Amino acid sequence: MGTRRKARETYGNGSVTKQLGADGRQRKDRRGRLGWRVCVHLGTDAGGRRRKVQRVVYGTLEDARAAAKRLSDEYEHIDRDASEMGFAELCEAWETAMRNANACSDEHLRCSATRLSNVAASMPDKPLAELRRVDVEEALAKVRKQRGYSQSTARKVFAITKRVFKFAVDSNWMVRNPCDKMTAPRVVSNVERRSLGMEECSRLREAVDAGIREAAESLKEKESRLSEWSAARAKDKVHERGEVRGVTDISCLVAVRLIMATGMRRGEALGLEWECVELDGGFVTVKQTRNNAGTLKQPKTSAGVRTLCIDDATCDVLRWWKDAQADALAPLAERGASGHSPVVCNGTGGWVDAGNFDRWWRAYREGIGFGDLLIHELRHTQATLLLGSGADIKTVQTRLGHASAALTLDQYAHAMPANDKAAAELMGAIFGGSPKVA
Repeated sequence: MGTRRKARETYGNGSVTKQLGADGRQRKDRRGRLGWRVCVHLGTDAGGRRRKVQRVVYGTLEDARAAAKRLSDEYEHIDRDASEMGFAELCEAWETAMRNANACSDEHLRCSATRLSNVAASMPDKPLAELRRVDVEEALAKVRKQRGYSQSTARKVFAITKRVFKFAVDSNWMVRNPCDKMTAPRVVSNVERRSLGMEECSRLREAVDAGIREAAESLKEKESRLSEWSAARAKDKVHERGEVRGVTDISCLVAVRLIMATGMRRGEALGLEWECVELDGGFVTVKQTRNNAGTLKQPKTSAGVRTLCIDDATCDVLRWWKDAQADALAPLAERGASGHSPVVCNGTGGWVDAGNFDRWWRAYREGIGFGDLLIHELRHTQATLLLGSGADIKTVQTRLGHASAALTLDQYAHAMPANDKAAAELMGAIFGGSPKVA
């Protein structure tokens, strides 16, 4: 097979060559414009292979020359060594830069790194200079199918991928962001939010109260047996203990009770300290939240810092738990239920890990007949029941810690059909009742 001779023009580190077809003739598009292959040479890589970027342009030779000049100018300031890195290396560089700049929380970085690693595993093994929009689209579609991502999660994965490519562009490692002209996954706004009805809510509250009583009795019996054992085995020695078993279970039940009574987020309940509980006044103050990484943080917005009134029954539970917690943790070096100690504590008096709480909840809900109930749905329950019972939107917004009433309405407008019916009846009364029919 003979070689074809191609017309070639060179412009600095760029060149223009005729785009030939199988028949040896210059290709044309549907509009009859001639095809040209525009190439920019980027030197050689560590293995001695030539690095280049190519584009196909249709039009006149002058159009191709102009395209070659533009492409050459675009890559003039690109760090050619960095442009050879793959997507996985780019993700590591982005994570390091974000961590050094303290631009993201540890939890956000951890979550982003996990999602990016999944995308990197599906991304073609190409250097950054050669990655195209279609490569990214196919990688995101593949990882979404493999991981079973929801629309919301897929949108977050797309957003963090786009952010990483923007970092590469800003660092002069890429000419353009392949995600810029991609469409982000659409999120359906009217997602069905599950909430418990009055009867279900009452049944859950009774189960939680019964669970607290049973767990307290079990703890009391264990402590009594341990006291007898200690007295018999070490009459002249102080029994040293590392933790008090049973405290965590009661704490988790108290957390559920708090979430049901106040509409707190899980992290807010797990991050509540005794100094933020006013038993005489009957309210708690939310000042911080405990995230999945075990870090205490202030709420994202000023609306998240709020004071919530609690009902008398919940106040009685907290009053009992404050004394019971202090007594249970008394054998340990650090006594609980004072100052900055957590309301929801583990067996050593420390914070309850969010992951451990989630595992406890999954096991507990099965035993009480709420096998698929998410802990966050207790928050939805409060909002739905309050709005359905006629509470004003501003009060519900404040209790939930939303930044605006509009956000509360967007999420819970469906909970107010009864209010709408009452409004219709009120207007009917204003108009003077039913009209007389002849």
